[in-house]
Amino acid sequence: MKWRAIRSDSPQKMALLFMPCGSLYASFLDLLKNTGQGWRVVDEVGFDCHYDNSVSFEVASLRRPSVDDVLVHHECEEHGTGYVKQNLNVFVIVSSRFKLVLNTEEIVRKSGWPGGGELDQQSLFATMPTIGAGSGAIEETRNIKENGNLTVEKRDFRWSKIRFRLVPSKFIKVKQPA
Repeated sequence: MKWRAIRSDSPQKMALLFMPCGSLYASFLDLLKNTGQGWRVVDEVGFDCHYDNSVSFEVASLRRPSVDDVLVHHECEEHGTGYVKQNLNVFVIVSSRFKLVLNTEEIVRKSGWPGGGELDQQSLFATMPTIGAGSGAIEETRNIKENGNLTVEKRDFRWSKIRFRLVPSKFIKVKQPA
């Protein structure tokens, strides 16, 4: 288990308790609040760990420098014979609750599908924390290997106060060396 204090809008101290993947193919992230009489769980989210038990989390200041947001990597969204899709989820804490503000593909693997070919898609996400009064961003670099052909694309996600979520830019292809 991992324990991590976090900064939120709440006047009370808050923390995260992460329980990694176990024998039930699940992991959990609890939001705890210090009530003055000990820590109390105020919210919880669970994640599917199928195929590689690689669910993990990190904390970054994406909206404001004084508040932490939570990124959960490799949450299994779909799986089946020859297919797996794991996503990146980003949560903000609002009124002592997790609120999902981004759910995007992180890994997609397809193989052995009749007539479908092979697909291995992997994204790396780099957080760019807030600086001054501006919001931070998440930069995605996506590698797609489909039937032996490699494509690399980049985009970023920026905070939208109006939509209250992280909004993606369009993908831009990255030129491959000859």
